[in-house]
Formats: sequence, C-alpha cells, structure tokens
Amino acid sequence: MKIRLFFILLQIHLVSAFISSVSFRNVKQFSNNNKDNKIITISPAGLGGFYLLGIITYIKEHYDTDDYTILGASAGAWASLPMVYNEDIDILVNDILTNFNDLYLNLSEEDLSISHSLFNLQYTMKHILLSGYDESSFDLHRVNIATNVLSKKGINFAVIGDIKSLRVAISTCFASSHIPYITGDGLFGVDDYYFFDGGLCTFPPQNLNTYLNISPDMWGYQIKDIFNIKKYDNDALLGLYYKGYHDTENNKDILDEYLI
Repeated sequence: MKIRLFFILLQIHLVSAFISSVSFRNVKQFSNNNKDNKIITISPAGLGGFYLLGIITYIKEHYDTDDYTILGASAGAWASLPMVYNEDIDILVNDILTNFNDLYLNLSEEDLSISHSLFNLQYTMKHILLSGYDESSFDLHRVNIATNVLSKKGINFAVIGDIKSLRVAISTCFASSHIPYITGDGLFGVDDYYFFDGGLCTFPPQNLNTYLNISPDMWGYQIKDIFNIKKYDNDALLGLYYKGYHDTENNKDILDEYLI
C-alpha cells in the first residue's frame, strides 16, 4: 500500500513539473514548425529500449546528427535523450548500463509486479540522469516527446516541445510511456488532463514527414515479452544493447544513405 501511494504521489509531482512549462502541438502544427528540418522519430519498444540504445550509440559514434529534429514516443522518448546528448555518448551509456544492476537488488514480490518493476526501471533512469547530468549536456531544443492526452475534449495525440530543463524532459518521458497498471498504477495526470503512452496510436504518425524512423524491428529483429521484466535481468538487458549496436553496425550501408 505504501509503495502504491508513493507511485501515485510521484506521478502527480512529475506531471505538475512540466504541464505549465512546455508547448503542446498536434501533428500538423509540429510538421509546420519543422517543415525545413529533417525529423528522426524513435518508436516505442518496451524493454527493447535497450536495443534502441544500442542503435543510437552506434549512430552517435559514426554520424553527425546535430541538425536533426527528434521525436520520441514511450521507450523512444527516453531514447531521445541519448540521441541529443552533446558529449561523449559512451560516458552516458556506461552510466546507464552499469547502474541498472541496482534495479534488481533487494526487490520484493510487489516490486516485481509488472507495473512496479517498469516504473522502477524508469525511476532508475531518472535518478541516473539527474544525479550526473544537467541541461548543458543535452540539446533539449531538438527534443520532442509524443503522448496521448485525455481531457474533456476527448483523447488526442500531442507533441510536447519547447523543453528547457532536464527535469521537465524526464517528466515528459514518464508521460509518454505511461500505460495504466503496466508501467505504473492508475492514471497519470493532473487538472483534468491525463497522459497515456505515445505509442498507443500509430507511430510515427502517418501524416508526419519522417526522414528516418529508429525502431526495435528496423533490422528485422523481433523482441519478445517487451513488458516482462522478470525475463530480463541485467545481463539480458545488456545483451539487448549489444544486439542493437551490432545489428546497426551490420546495416551501416543503409544508414549511410540517410545520414552521410
């Protein structure tokens, strides 16, 4: 009961932290604002987010992507932050991979439920980022986060932009990756606005001029049980990262056509 109350209070705090400090745009508005920019989208992936991290690490090591606009949804929202990291990507990746082992220490049975364990995973990412980095380490002006917003007007796909702080960026990632009772308890929202996973609708949006979409199946690999964290201990998550990296390396010729 105490853990559930903690999650609910934390969710309210996270939403309150960003809802008044960012912009919300529909797909048409986002497209118009970026009509002269090349847009890289990063798709939802569940625990396959570690595979995405491997893809992004290879891209960052071998290509200049500083002029691209980034739009991420769900796990792809979290992956958008390494994509705009402006220092040595290996430092950030090493921090992420070595610190995730803490997630599996001293977990109770309640912690190992799907909703608590996936929320813990995101909370661990939040701790890693805020304890070692700040806004200066990321080109946040290039980051856009996709989510679905439920209000009195119905449910609408929205792109969150104009993100100026790392803490706000992390809060938008929580909003973009929230599936009730899967990645957290109950609803995620405040003031009659509730946020749901950005991948619940088609992503990337069909009417968006996407230049390159980074996805967990872009090289033909199928990741199973993407929400079953009991199947993925730290070694398995590390394996997903290296698989993503090497699959991307093996498909370098395809990326050359887009990024050189």
